[in-house]
Amino acid sequence: MVRDAPAGAPAGGTAHVPCNAPAAGRNDGLELRDLRLDVAGRTVVPDLSLDVAPGDVVGLVGPNGCGKSTVLKALYRALVPSGGAVLVDGDPLHRMRHRDSAARIAALPQEERVELDFLVAEVVRLGAAANSRTPREELDRAVQDAMARAGVQELAHRSVLGLSGGERQRVLIARALAQRTPYLLLDEPTNHLDLRHQTDLVRTLRGTTTARPAVLMALHDLNLAAALCDRVVVLAAGRVVADAPPHEALHPDTVERVYGVRPVSITRPDTGTPHLLFPITREDPS
Repeated sequence: MVRDAPAGAPAGGTAHVPCNAPAAGRNDGLELRDLRLDVAGRTVVPDLSLDVAPGDVVGLVGPNGCGKSTVLKALYRALVPSGGAVLVDGDPLHRMRHRDSAARIAALPQEERVELDFLVAEVVRLGAAANSRTPREELDRAVQDAMARAGVQELAHRSVLGLSGGERQRVLIARALAQRTPYLLLDEPTNHLDLRHQTDLVRTLRGTTTARPAVLMALHDLNLAAALCDRVVVLAAGRVVADAPPHEALHPDTVERVYGVRPVSITRPDTGTPHLLFPITREDPS
C-alpha cells in the first residue's frame, strides 16, 4: 500500500532515519519512504513510497526501464539511495551491518554469473551460512529443505558449471530460500524456467508455512503476477501508477496507459484471478 511521506521528511540527500524507529526484532515489514535512486547520473526512481507487510507476496511490474530492478537493488544493498529511506522492521537498512541485513533479507538478482566450480549443495549452503542467526547445527537442515523446495535435490553433487540455465536458476532460488529470512527479493525469478518449474515456483512461494517470508519480486509476465501476488505495484518512469490487488492493479485501462496495449481481462475459473489476453495481429498470407 502506498504511504504518504511523514511530516518533515527531506526530499533528497542522505537517508532519513526517524528518531522513533522500532528496535530490531519487531515484525513491521519493509517500508520505502520517499525513495530516490540515481544510476549513472540519471534519476531512475524520483520519489517512491510503498510497504510490504509480513507474509505478503507483492509484484513489481512495468515496462523496461521503469525502475523495477533498480528498486530491488536498493533493497539488497547493491545501490545506495540518493534520498529517502528503506526501513526493515522499523530499522534503517543502510545503517545496518551487512550481517544483520543478511539475517533479514535474501535476494535473487536478475543476472548472476556463477563461475566457480562449486557443487550445488555448496552454493545453497552459502545462502544458509549468510544468515548468522542460523545455528550451525541447523545449516544442513536449511540446505536440504531449500533444495527440496526448489526441486534441486538430485543436483546436489553436481557442479554448477555443468547445469543448464534453468537448473542454475533453481539453484539460486534454493540459495535464497536457505537463507531463511523474513523478507525475500526476487528479480525475474522465472527466467530460464520451463513451464513445470514456473508452476512449482508458484506453489513454493504461495505455500502455507508458519514461516512464509514476505516476497517482493519484479516480473514481466502480468498473468504470472496476477496468479502469484497478493498485491501488484505497477511502475512507470519510476513512479507508482497502481498499487492494489491484481484485479484492480491490472485493469485494462491501467495496462493500456502503461504499456500502450489494451488487453481483454477474463477470470480464471480455477483460481478466480484475472487473466489478460493480448491482441496478436497476423499478417495475411495472401
